[in-house]
Amino acid sequence: MSILKTEYKEPTRPYSQKELQSIQNKLYKDLYLSNVEARHQNCGHKYLVKKNGRKEKDILENISLNPDKYIIDNSDVGNCSVCWKLNKTPNKYKDKATNIIYWYNRINNDNYLSYFDINVENIYYKWLYDNNDKNNNDKNNNDKNNNDKNNNDKNNDEL
Repeated sequence: MSILKTEYKEPTRPYSQKELQSIQNKLYKDLYLSNVEARHQNCGHKYLVKKNGRKEKDILENISLNPDKYIIDNSDVGNCSVCWKLNKTPNKYKDKATNIIYWYNRINNDNYLSYFDINVENIYYKWLYDNNDKNNNDKNNNDKNNNDKNNNDKNNDEL
């Protein structure tokens, strides 16, 4: 199931800042997100990169080599993962993906968290980095191929 199929549900109770931080930290831990942010000037997208990934390494290298440059200049490395993922998103989900990108870019990165912000961030990063949809499709295709092969072998044995 695509994360983009999920609908926003209003919270049924208040969430404390510590609870929202805990939800956010779990997301970052589960998806191995770094605290290093990539920002691409051409498209305006921003996102946290994977821990110990190539982009994190390149950004940190740029910062250490050019400490006087503004952080955005140092964090615009490689191709934009958001643009790439958006291009790979099925047409029926592109509007939802574009909407999530819009709301993610509007999240205020001050120290106050809201349930809505955490929900948007959760959907954004799971869409961007979680490969469950691909893995499930590959598994389903492999199962189908194995069943077809087994049926062909059975039919050949009967001949």
